[in-house]
Amino acid sequence: MHVLDLGCGSGDITAVIAAHAERVVGVDHDRVAVARAAQRHQRANLTFVDRDAMAFLQQEEQRFDTLVLSHVLEHLDGPEEFLQRFKGFFQWIYIEVPDFDKTYLNHYRQLLGSTLIHTDDDHVSEFDREELNAMLQRVGIEVVDAEYRFG
Repeated sequence: MHVLDLGCGSGDITAVIAAHAERVVGVDHDRVAVARAAQRHQRANLTFVDRDAMAFLQQEEQRFDTLVLSHVLEHLDGPEEFLQRFKGFFQWIYIEVPDFDKTYLNHYRQLLGSTLIHTDDDHVSEFDREELNAMLQRVGIEVVDAEYRFG
């Protein structure tokens, strides 16, 4: 497979994927993180790019089979629109987000109108399983497998 790891950050997950794929490209807007990832993870089939992902895809001659979004969607203001823009470039999309259902206290927080449990300034969305599945269905992405850990 040819894999694009969008929001690759330090490249640790990207490097693990590269051990099992023909070609992997990690893309992130953080220039320092991309430079560090390229220095730490060197493989013939692995490349790191500090560009806008859509611009990269539109100019890239080779197609990718799989898009990896590991802890990306919760950082986006418009995750549904984002998925709509990117889905046509890939046969498969792997999505991992924080598990809202990890604790029942989150459901009480939601009923009370409390703020997000994720206190990072850059987390702007939080998904429970039903919300994520509904969003994927609206976008036209079929869920072929799901795994929930610790929740």
